Amino acid sequence: MPDGREKEEVTMCTVLDEAEQRGKEIGKEIGKEIGMLRALRGLMGTIKCSGEKAMELLGIPEEEKRKYREKLNP
Repeated sequence: MPDGREKEEVTMCTVLDEAEQRGKEIGKEIGKEIGMLRALRGLMGTIKCSGEKAMELLGIPEEEKRKYREKLNP
């Protein structure tokens, strides 16, 4: 049976593992957002279209468009 110190170490390891996993998830989300913004700006520059049209062409869901509008028009 683990003593108090061993339980504390197990808890700390669990917390650290969860934090590492969450950090990876956040990194993926940020990477996806950066990639999408690059694609949007690329389309806007290449075919001279609006941000709205670029989002339409890339098939960005309505619920995500506000986030990209804010980033495209700081």
